[in-house]
Amino acid sequence: AIGLVIFVLLLSFLAIRLWIAYKSEQKLKAEIGTKNELINLQKLDLKHRTNNLLNRIRSIISEASSNVVEAKAKEEFQRSERILISSALLEKSLYSVENLSEVPICAYLRELVELNKDMTKLEGRAISFNITYVDEFLLPSQTVLDCGMMINELIMNSLKHAFHKVHFPAINVGFVKNEEGFFELSYSDNGSGNAASAESGIGSWVIESLLISLRGEKRLVNDSGTAYKFLFPSSLSKPVKAL
Repeated sequence: AIGLVIFVLLLSFLAIRLWIAYKSEQKLKAEIGTKNELINLQKLDLKHRTNNLLNRIRSIISEASSNVVEAKAKEEFQRSERILISSALLEKSLYSVENLSEVPICAYLRELVELNKDMTKLEGRAISFNITYVDEFLLPSQTVLDCGMMINELIMNSLKHAFHKVHFPAINVGFVKNEEGFFELSYSDNGSGNAASAESGIGSWVIESLLISLRGEKRLVNDSGTAYKFLFPSSLSKPVKAL
C-alpha cells in the first residue's frame, strides 16, 4: 500500500512538472509571437517610410526634369526617375511577401510596365505597352531589381530613337523559363531599328553592368524593330504557380 502511495505521489509530481513545463512553453511561444509581430510591424513601417521617401525624391526629380531644356540633362533626370521607380516598386512588392529576400518577378514587371505606360501618357505620347508570361517565379530581390532597371533603360532607348516615324508605337516585354532551363527576359519595339544601332553611352553601360550582375547574356534580333533576349540562370528561383 505504501509503495502504491509513493507511486501515485511520484506520478502526480511528474504530471505537475509536465504541466508547468507545458505552460511555460506556451507562455514563451506567446512572448516570442508578440515580439515577432512587433518586429514585423516595425519592418513594415520602415518599408512604408522608405517607399514614401523614394516616391518623394522621384516627384522632386520629375518636377526638376520638366523645367530642364537641355536634352542630355533631361535624359539623365529621366533615367534617375526611372531608377527610383524600379526601387520604389520593389519596396512595394516586398510588402506582400513573407520572405523579404524574394519577389514574384512577373507581377513586378507587369506593374513596372504599367508605370512606364502612365509616364509616357503624362509626357503626351501614345504608346502601347504589353507584357506576356505564363508562370510566376520568386526571384532574389536584387535579381528582380536588375531586370527592372534593364527594362527601364531599354524603354528610354526606344523612346529616344525608335519611334520617330511610327504611327502606332508598341513596346513588348516577356518573361519565361525556356527549354534549356534558363530565364529569358525579352524586350522588343516596332520602331525603325535605330534603338539597337544607338547602343552607346550610359544606357548601354548600365545594361552591360546589370547583365554581369545577373551572370547573363544578351541576344539582339533586328526584325521589324528592335528585339532583345536576356538569358540568365534560374538556379536561385522558386516556381509559384501557373497563370
